[in-house]
Amino acid sequence: MLSRTRCSFVALLWVLATAMPSFAQVVLAQPNLDLRTDGTVLAIARQSDGAMVVGGQFQSINGMPRSNIARLLADGSIDPSWNPHVDGSVLALTIAGDGAIFAGGSFQRVNGVLIPNLVKLAGTGTGAPVQSWLPSPNSSVQALAVSGFSLYVGGYFTQIGGQDRLRIARVATVGSGAPDNWNPSADQPVHALSVVLVSGGNDLVIAGGAFTNIGGLARNRIAKLSTVTSAADPVWNPSSNGVVTSVTNDGTFVYAGGYFTAMGATGRNRIAKIAVTGSGQPLAGFDPGANDFVQSVSLISGTLYVGGWFTNCGGLARAGVARMPASTGVVDGNWDPGVDAGSIVYAVRARSDGVAYLGGSFRASAGQPRLSLARIEANATSAIATDVEFPGMVRALARLVDGSLIAGGDFARANGQPRGNLLRLHANGTLDPAWSPSADGPVESLVVDTSGRIYASGQFQSVNALPRRGIVRLAAAGSGDPDPAWNAQSDSVVFALALAADGSIIAGGGFSSIGGAPRSYIARLSAVDALADPDWNPQANDWVSALAVGADGSVFVGGSFSAIGGQTRQRVAKLGSVNGLADASWNLSLDGSPQEFAFAADGSLLVGGYFQSAGGLPRPAGLAKVSIDGTGSVDAQWNPLLVGSAVALAVDSDGSVFAAGSLYVPATLGPQRNLYKLDPVSGARASVWNFETNGALAALLVAEGRAHVGGAITNVMGAPRVGLAALAIDRIFAGDFEFPPP
Repeated sequence: MLSRTRCSFVALLWVLATAMPSFAQVVLAQPNLDLRTDGTVLAIARQSDGAMVVGGQFQSINGMPRSNIARLLADGSIDPSWNPHVDGSVLALTIAGDGAIFAGGSFQRVNGVLIPNLVKLAGTGTGAPVQSWLPSPNSSVQALAVSGFSLYVGGYFTQIGGQDRLRIARVATVGSGAPDNWNPSADQPVHALSVVLVSGGNDLVIAGGAFTNIGGLARNRIAKLSTVTSAADPVWNPSSNGVVTSVTNDGTFVYAGGYFTAMGATGRNRIAKIAVTGSGQPLAGFDPGANDFVQSVSLISGTLYVGGWFTNCGGLARAGVARMPASTGVVDGNWDPGVDAGSIVYAVRARSDGVAYLGGSFRASAGQPRLSLARIEANATSAIATDVEFPGMVRALARLVDGSLIAGGDFARANGQPRGNLLRLHANGTLDPAWSPSADGPVESLVVDTSGRIYASGQFQSVNALPRRGIVRLAAAGSGDPDPAWNAQSDSVVFALALAADGSIIAGGGFSSIGGAPRSYIARLSAVDALADPDWNPQANDWVSALAVGADGSVFVGGSFSAIGGQTRQRVAKLGSVNGLADASWNLSLDGSPQEFAFAADGSLLVGGYFQSAGGLPRPAGLAKVSIDGTGSVDAQWNPLLVGSAVALAVDSDGSVFAAGSLYVPATLGPQRNLYKLDPVSGARASVWNFETNGALAALLVAEGRAHVGGAITNVMGAPRVGLAALAIDRIFAGDFEFPPP
């Protein structure tokens, strides 16, 4: 017999169900996380007062909104007034003698005004753009160098100021920024420029890039150009065997960095010093060498700073950054503010007092947490936080039996607490303060086995500094430490995971070896010792991006492959649970790659991804419902009238299908709804559905009347939500209660 309280509650539910035939979903109060990831700093310029201007791809610095460009005062604080809003990547910066700042990159608008790819900004005040200065290159700008009233510009463009200029040009720093007749014309992109000041005014320009012809002559990736005739120097010809990404000079010597391992007949690993005069052969006594590419070289007070993706420079362990006397090239053994392993330094600029700024894509420098920008004091310490941030995103979700959630994605902090691309939420949606495993790269997939152990996969190399490339097993309790005994040793990224009926793990990705055995893009791993199943080896011929295991143990696989399991299969296949062979009859064909599978209430397979047709039928939303038996025929009746791409799928307890991604109603191509509730039979959209986000979704989990969504979002239905949100999709749960009172 029900108590009076429970009878009242049941009566209330009946009233709600009958009085309100439709329900508009509600954003729940939790989770409401401030998720942050590292932005990317791609360019730094030094002002005469010791301030630094930084550009790249970011939305804030130390929590202060800044759109891809910012000015840091001499003391390291952010200039509170200087705040131009650039709507795309800033890739190059230089500063004129009058203090004006020139920024190039891949953008269209500055402060809402159409100023594509190259802009002149005030060096102080608000940093307002000079709207009358409008060269308007037709593609991205990668390099800038200024001399007097001339600005040299390099990049991917083929027109500037309405004139044909192939990837390199000279424009006036005043007036409208019109190009003059200087026209060296490069056959491939120009990535680096430096002006050599010459007495008498006939300056020279050093250009670096990917070109093999410039200034009318064959020149491999580096050249010296006349500022009078546009011609390449007929004698000076270093001839790099790899792309030159950065150049600087001191008037007598040119310093070059890049991907090369030789200049002419001389071996030089990614750093070279070349006399401005003569034939351009590398200086014999200068050979520091880096073991991977160099992205930035800069010079001040006789000291050369280099940044890149190396782990060794000049025979010393150096993670991404090093400095040396320009005279000798001997790396400074006492200066080592390196970034975290596997990270890149894209830009280095120092001041005469020894203070240096490093910009790139990293999460630590000089032993301190630093998001992509670090101020390094003269003694190689970092005392001032300069975190360049971008809103974090959630790519994967998994639910534990106690109702708590695991989220994986691309983020470095949650509510100000360090979180390396993984976090746990309590059942009430609040952040678990203890559970904090740290992966050093994005997490793409999560599964939980019947013992409550968590498997995470993605683009990481290590977790909690323990080598775990691509896949790791984590404890659900405590701090979430990785299992020291379970190590699949993948040699590349793992994109997708699925749990087999026997507890083993199906893994798919870009690997060629995993679990101690050669495996082409897909494998089944033992839950006991992480070894690959010796009898299950489907051997795909390209990447695997989606997995699901059917009730009978069959494994459904999606990806970029055209052959798998011994059969020709276009991007999707059904594999046997015992031998891994492809089902001889089941042969669905997609014109693009699937990203997600789910099983409908009637047992059919739901497929979502980046495709436009399935089994010969148009499916413009990248959504299809497919029979799991027979030939794998596509359900012709189930056809959601949407366009876009569905990359996350879920099925509710009533059979309703939820699809998330980048999705629109085709009639309007209007608001990005991105999440839709669909009828399980027809695919028709729910009659009442007002969900909307300001960005695409990547993860979806539906349970107990609620949907959790993750993605590149900062707003959900008008409520601020960064990366992750929950909403009630059933009126019973809209008020944050789930169970009847006692």
